[in-house]
Amino acid sequence: MTSYLVAAAAGLFLTYPNTEVANARIEAVADRGPIAELTVACPRGTGIISFAKGDRLFCLPSKRCTPSLAIAIRRLCK
Repeated sequence: MTSYLVAAAAGLFLTYPNTEVANARIEAVADRGPIAELTVACPRGTGIISFAKGDRLFCLPSKRCTPSLAIAIRRLCK
């Protein structure tokens, strides 16, 4: 049973290189229904950006939102 859970969880982890933001990359995407959570690796750590599918906005933990993924990553990684 454990191998099925590992296989299911492995599908959530993807790597996307981001050429617009230096030294930052999306390491994982978790689909939570109306919200997708993106785990972003920054030069000084890791953070989470939420994507509201209905509003098409990328939101930071500080509750600042933008329609641009590159701007959201820049704000998160500064």
